[in-house]
Amino acid sequence: MMTNVLIQLVKALLVLAAIDVALLGIAAMRRCVDAKMSGIPQPKGFLRPVIDFVKALYKENLVPEHVDRTLYTIAPAIALVPAVLAIAVLPFGTPVAAEGRTIELQLASLDTGVLFVLATGLLAMTGIVYGSFAANNKFAMLGGLRATAQILALWTVYAFAIIGVVMLAGSLRLESIVAAQAATWAAVIPKWNVFLQPLGFLLFAVSMFAVASWRPFDTARSGDELVTGYATEHDGVKLALFTCAESVLLLTQALLLVLLFFGGWHLPGLELIPWPESLIGGLLAGIVQVTVLALKTTAVVFFFQWIRWSLPRFRHDQMLRLGWKWLVPLVLLNLVATGAVLSLVTKLS
Repeated sequence: MMTNVLIQLVKALLVLAAIDVALLGIAAMRRCVDAKMSGIPQPKGFLRPVIDFVKALYKENLVPEHVDRTLYTIAPAIALVPAVLAIAVLPFGTPVAAEGRTIELQLASLDTGVLFVLATGLLAMTGIVYGSFAANNKFAMLGGLRATAQILALWTVYAFAIIGVVMLAGSLRLESIVAAQAATWAAVIPKWNVFLQPLGFLLFAVSMFAVASWRPFDTARSGDELVTGYATEHDGVKLALFTCAESVLLLTQALLLVLLFFGGWHLPGLELIPWPESLIGGLLAGIVQVTVLALKTTAVVFFFQWIRWSLPRFRHDQMLRLGWKWLVPLVLLNLVATGAVLSLVTKLS
């Protein structure tokens, strides 16, 4: 019993350390891409984000008199904590055999892992809404209203695009969804869901930007119109937590995209490597799988950063029109087509 608790504690610490390193990498990548695309020099140094966060800790904790103190204080935590919790159910590889014991490369394996990720993502976005209404400021209020409308317009697309993948895998377990993508066509082309669900992938990728409040769907924090939107009245460590929540949500969405549509840790030919049936062989296999997943996730994060500076921000009405008039009908069409194909395949078999 104590051994299992110790293993879970070590895995939790490793995941938290990996999140910290990933956040540093995202911040460094963002500065590099921003400097390259905008032509504006950015402060250099890999540890620069750490310095900025420490500076925020030492800033005076000012609380405006007109705010709702309770919601104003806990809103950044509501935005950050669920985004971190979502990573707990994301698998990083197949179980590793070590010392007669099987260690899962995952903190928690849930039969409803997809639903847990959806719930935590939605809860993280409500932190933005709470912070907006608690600030009692017209700019923050408009940011909160925009965030609410964005949730209603694009969260449906986000969830229904995942349902198409769930229909193919026949399971809500993320491990089963990844395992279903391990096969190949002609031993070369991987059977990833990006090939089986191209429309679902495009719809998920578009709505994913809105879930992460990332440009071109960052209307809730539009600096051109709303100062900083929902974060207008927040400063110091509260503003730093909001910024950190955005980065963690970006990391979570990038990992989820890789697991759902790009085969997770699978690569054609990787399963053919004869790993030794020992502790060292198991560790090597686990390290290779985690490395493959990390490289794919890095590519997706770079894609996020590239789009951020390549596309202009949508107007709020344009975002709503895109969601309700185009994306929602398309994602429903994708579900109908997926169900029809699966029904036809079942009858033929």
